[in-house]
Amino acid sequence: MALELIYTSAPRGLRAGASGYCTVAQTRGMRVDLMAALERRSLFTHEPKGDSPVYYSYRILSLGGSNWRVLSRARDAGLDFTGRRHYLVHHLVLETSEELAGWQPAEILLGWGGWRDRWSEAPVQLEGLRIADYLANVARIGLPAREWKRQTGDAGWAASACQMPSPVGWQAEGLSSPEMLRLMGESTALMENTQQGGSWLATMDVGGAANPVSKDCLWSGRTHWVGTVPMSGVRSIFRIEDCRGKEPKGRTEDVEMARSGQGRAVARIGAATPRNLVHEMEVPLRPDSGREPENRSRWKPLALIGVLLAGALGVGSLFFRPSQISTPPQPKSLLTSEKETPQVGTPSPEERSQRSETNPQRPETPGQALARLLWNEAGGVEQVEVLHLLYETPSVKQINEELAQMFANGGGPGVVRLLDGWAGPVSPQSDLYEFSRKASKQRTAWSLFVPGSPFGLIFLPDLSASHGKRRIPSGDMLPHEVLRDFEKHVPQNPLRWSIKIKFPALGDKHFPEVLIDSGGDEEEWLRLWNQHRDEILADRMRALCRALPVTIQNPQKWSERKIREAAAEMEASPSPEVYDEFLRLHKSFLQSWDPPHSDQGAHPIFQSLLKNREASMEVWLNGIPKLEVGRLIP
Repeated sequence: MALELIYTSAPRGLRAGASGYCTVAQTRGMRVDLMAALERRSLFTHEPKGDSPVYYSYRILSLGGSNWRVLSRARDAGLDFTGRRHYLVHHLVLETSEELAGWQPAEILLGWGGWRDRWSEAPVQLEGLRIADYLANVARIGLPAREWKRQTGDAGWAASACQMPSPVGWQAEGLSSPEMLRLMGESTALMENTQQGGSWLATMDVGGAANPVSKDCLWSGRTHWVGTVPMSGVRSIFRIEDCRGKEPKGRTEDVEMARSGQGRAVARIGAATPRNLVHEMEVPLRPDSGREPENRSRWKPLALIGVLLAGALGVGSLFFRPSQISTPPQPKSLLTSEKETPQVGTPSPEERSQRSETNPQRPETPGQALARLLWNEAGGVEQVEVLHLLYETPSVKQINEELAQMFANGGGPGVVRLLDGWAGPVSPQSDLYEFSRKASKQRTAWSLFVPGSPFGLIFLPDLSASHGKRRIPSGDMLPHEVLRDFEKHVPQNPLRWSIKIKFPALGDKHFPEVLIDSGGDEEEWLRLWNQHRDEILADRMRALCRALPVTIQNPQKWSERKIREAAAEMEASPSPEVYDEFLRLHKSFLQSWDPPHSDQGAHPIFQSLLKNREASMEVWLNGIPKLEVGRLIP
C-alpha cells in the first residue's frame, strides 16, 4: 500500500490551527514521525528569473526501524491565497517490502497520472493506493538508451555515470528536468539489468539550479546550469553538454548494452569505484581517467596457460635437479607474487601503512590517510572510500539515518567490529533498529561496513586519545585543499573540519594561532605569516642597532646579505657575548622564518611551515573544544 502527502500554502491545513505552508492532504493513518519527516523535506526554491523547472526526487527514508521509498514531485503553483508566489510538493511513499521488480523510480516520477499541480480544495484524508493504482499507464524506460542517443548522439553515454564516484552532480544548460530524469532512468536501467531492483538503490533528484544539492542522493541533476556557482557536496561532475561528439567512457559491456539493449551489463549501484577493482589495483579509478581497461576476462585463457606452464616447469625440476632431503621450495605464482601484483585479500593496517610510506608512486591523499587512521582505531580493516564518523554519543535516529544511506548504496548485511553485545552481521530487513538501540548505548569505539558498498560507519568516543599517532600527509596541498579532500572521505559537513596553524616562536615570543575552516582560503594565514615575519625582522634590526657602535654605518640600509656577513663576523669575534641578543634573533629567523620569501606564494610557505619543527599544522574537529584529530606532515 502506497501513502501520499501533499504540502503547500493554504489558508487552512489538515492539522487544527495550521495555515500557510502546511500539509493539506495525507493518507489516513499515516505515522506521525513519517508525516513530520516528509514535511521537513517539502522544500522547493523558485528560480530568480524565468520559469522554475519541476523538481523530482527519490530518496530512502529510515524511521523507527522501517525503510521507506519516497518519490517526490515539487513545482511552482502560481499565487497562493495571499497573492504570493508559492509551490506544491506531492510525496508518494512506498514500503520497501512492496514488490516492484522491473519498475524504476524514474518511470513512476514521470509517468504516474496522480501527481497534483495545485491545491484549492479543503484539507482531506486520503485512502491508500494499491500498486495497480500508481503503476497503471506508466510508460517504461528501458534500453537501448534512446534519450541519451537524442541528447548526445551516442546511447553509450548512459553507462558513464554508473562509473563515477558518488555523489555525482549532473549538469545541463538546455535540458528540462523531465529530460534529465529520463537520462537518469536509462542509466539506472543498466543497474536493473545487473541486479533485480538495482535501480531502487540509486537515489536521485533533478531540478532547477536554484535548488541546493541534496545530501542524501547519489545523483543530483540541475538544469539551466550556467556554471557561475560551484556545485557543492558532490564528488564528481557530469556535464551533459560535454558528452556530445565524444566517445563514451565506461566498461565495454555497459556501453554496448546501452547502445543495443542486448547483452549483459555489469554496472553496479553506487557509482563509486568497485571494491573488487580497488583490491586488485590498489588505486581507485578516477572519473576523469578516460575509458577503463577492457574486460580482463579475455586474459583468463592466457593466465591459465601461464599457470600450467609454471606448474610443468615445477614438476620438471623434480626430475632434473638433484634429490634433496628437505622439501624443495614451491614456486610462487604470478597471482601471489607481491612484487608483481598486490594481494587480492584485504591487507592489515600495518601492511597498508607500510605500503603507503614505501610506495611513492601511489601516495595517499590527506583525506584517505585520515579515513584510514580513524577507521583502524575502531577496529576496521576494510577498504572504505567514504567514512561516516560519529564523534559524539549518537542517538538511535542518527544511527538509523547513517545506516540508511549505507544500505541505500548497495551491498549486503553490515559487518560490525568491536560492538559489545552484538554478534554477526546487521541485516536492514530484521535487526536494524535493534542494532541502533544497542550501538547508541555503546561507550567504546565500534565500526560497521557494508560489503559491496564504499561507505563505512564508525563511532569514536574520544578522538584525542591517540591523536599523536595520526600523521596525515599534506599531499602538497594548501590548507583549504586538504580540507576539501577530507570532505571526500570523511563526513560531508563542511564546517566540521579545520586546520590550526601554530607559527614558530621567536625565543620567548609566541604568536597567535590561526584556524582555517574548509570555506576559507590562504589569505588570512598568509597575511599573518607576513605580519609575524616583519615583526621578527624589526626586532632583529633593533638588536643589531643596539649591538653596533653609533659611529658605524646605519644598518637599517643594509641588505640581507650584508646583515648575514656581519653576523658571521660577530660569531667569530673575540667577545661574541656582546652580540648575544642579535645573534639569537638572527639564528631564530634563519631557522624558522627565512625561507621562503612572502612574494613566492602560499604553497612554498606552507610546505616550509610543515617541515619546521617549531611550527605545527593540526587537524581539529569543530564543535568539540581542544580536540586535535591529527597532525599534517609534508
